[in-house]
Amino acid sequence: MKRAILLRFVAILMLALAVSSVFSYYFIGKNMLKNNRQSMINTAHVVDYALDYEGDLQEQLLRLHEATMDEQSRITIITEDGTVVADNEIEQPKSLENHLEREEVKEALKTGTGFSSRYSASLGRSMLYVAICSGKGPYVIRMSVPYTNMLDYMILIFPLLLLGTGIAFVISVIIAVRFTNTITTPLNEISREMVKVRGENPSFTFRQYKYKELNVISQTTMKMAAEIREHMDRLEKENVPQCQRISGTSGTGEADTPGIFQQRVP
Repeated sequence: MKRAILLRFVAILMLALAVSSVFSYYFIGKNMLKNNRQSMINTAHVVDYALDYEGDLQEQLLRLHEATMDEQSRITIITEDGTVVADNEIEQPKSLENHLEREEVKEALKTGTGFSSRYSASLGRSMLYVAICSGKGPYVIRMSVPYTNMLDYMILIFPLLLLGTGIAFVISVIIAVRFTNTITTPLNEISREMVKVRGENPSFTFRQYKYKELNVISQTTMKMAAEIREHMDRLEKENVPQCQRISGTSGTGEADTPGIFQQRVP
């Protein structure tokens, strides 16, 4: 029984850990994505503050990107009509198609900040986009990073999550074993005591258990044993006189019988 209970505990535990791990992995990844978006917004505001929109935006952007940003990040300056006027990844930014219909640009023009993720045909890879409206003129500053970076972050946390899950599993199994023992040990004790019912004068020894249900079983066992002893004692008292009467009658019969047999002997 102990093994069956423990196996069920472990099965439920593994299911709970699996579900919690999936949710943890999802929410951690989501939180990292949120933090990364906020970092990109902050960077875009710094770019907006540093740029002189009256000067050569392409040259300024290239110098700024080289000095302060990761080489995988991309900054694009877009006018409110969707025209690209500067891009650190493209030598001729004005050759790019109009960006007015890009999701992050449309959202930024409506709310001040926009987000999106999609495949970039000009760069040939998936990108995460953040866009903000400039506080200095009719421009939108858009920043983008390879979206695979987000997946890389999640891959990095996976071993840590797996380690944490493993430690939690071991601790939980230890707790499950101890909890199982708190149930099976009292039941085994009660079972050993109940076997004494077969004896003539059973004497039970039950301790106070942690769970009241087990105490009910032990108390009920003692009560049943007491009733059985009482019933047996009553039967013994009722049967002894009857046996004596039968014995006395048998004695008389045995005394008379020989006399009868003696009379028949010639």
